[in-house]
Amino acid sequence: MLHVWTLWTQPSGGSLSAFDRDCLQLSVRLVAARGHTCQVHTDTPGMAGLSGLGLPAQILPTCDALADVPPRRWAWAKLHTQSLMQEGYVHLDHDVFLQQEPPPPSDPGALLCQQLEDQPGQQLFYRRILQDYARDSGDHPPSEILAVTSTGSFCAYNCGYLRVPGERLPFMHAFIRRAGEVYPPMRTFTHNTTALPEQLLLWAWTQRDGVPVEPLLPSAP
Repeated sequence: MLHVWTLWTQPSGGSLSAFDRDCLQLSVRLVAARGHTCQVHTDTPGMAGLSGLGLPAQILPTCDALADVPPRRWAWAKLHTQSLMQEGYVHLDHDVFLQQEPPPPSDPGALLCQQLEDQPGQQLFYRRILQDYARDSGDHPPSEILAVTSTGSFCAYNCGYLRVPGERLPFMHAFIRRAGEVYPPMRTFTHNTTALPEQLLLWAWTQRDGVPVEPLLPSAP
């Protein structure tokens, strides 16, 4: 299955740190060693920083298209990469290290995420994100989220690892288009509201549309 990474350098000042380079290299090599096709989506500075490493991956400067995106919206680069996918894929953060193949989901059509964030402290975090969003936008949180939070509980997906089977590409592409509408009103980022479209909105959409999601790991405390 195609495995992809996003390494957008703008949140790091437009350069690739040695730490990020080394993390990405280890992450890619562990996956490639099991025979997967690998792509790294980065920008021109990222390509320069990765040159000469001999990574077993296709290196693409697709993040150059994000020149006008505020660097604090780091999660948008990940969604941008996923919007380009035309086949089933796994998206990994560059600091995710898979020493063995994860077990497949019990439902072949399910999304497979790293973890479900559903603990009280995490729910409080997302509740504060929604408060920040309402203050920034002067409006209510996105209607999809309001529709599935009538009980006051807020869950989200940790998408450090996200497996998307081919049959879910239309769902993901539609979700990403909606996430692009949710991002612009965000200004303060007091509680890291960049996570709202990537993690909380995705949870709301899967709940709304009945898309199965299986966590790879137990809920984080």
